[in-house]
Amino acid sequence: MRVRTLFAAALVGTSLWAVSPEPAPPATEEVPMQYVDVIDAFQSLQAKFPDIKEVVTAMRLDSNTLTLLSTHQLTGPVKKLLAEMDVRPKHVVVNAVISEVAANGEEKVISRPSIYALDGAASDIAFQARDGKQFKVKVTARSVAPAPKK
Repeated sequence: MRVRTLFAAALVGTSLWAVSPEPAPPATEEVPMQYVDVIDAFQSLQAKFPDIKEVVTAMRLDSNTLTLLSTHQLTGPVKKLLAEMDVRPKHVVVNAVISEVAANGEEKVISRPSIYALDGAASDIAFQARDGKQFKVKVTARSVAPAPKK
């Protein structure tokens, strides 16, 4: 009986040694984006970090989240750049004057719309000319850095 027990123990021990443990999945960290689309963020990261595919392991469009490999040396700089990108857009106002210009150069103001929007968001201006035609203009306001002072 003792021989059988030792033999069974030897078989169990052999089978346990033959099965190697599965490697632990790599440590990842999810970075949710609030104001920037993850695809736009990823493309900006690609321009700065050519090896970004080694750091970003997944993009979730439904939650607008990037998953980063926590142990990669670029994870810190990537997170910093993502934080700089993901800021609330500025509010902008666009004041426009829409005029009808005759062949002789005479202008007649048709509309003076003001558009209140977020920086980078498209807005429509619709107006009607005297002849009844409808016009629509799509405007996207983008803030720019002020010119350096001389």
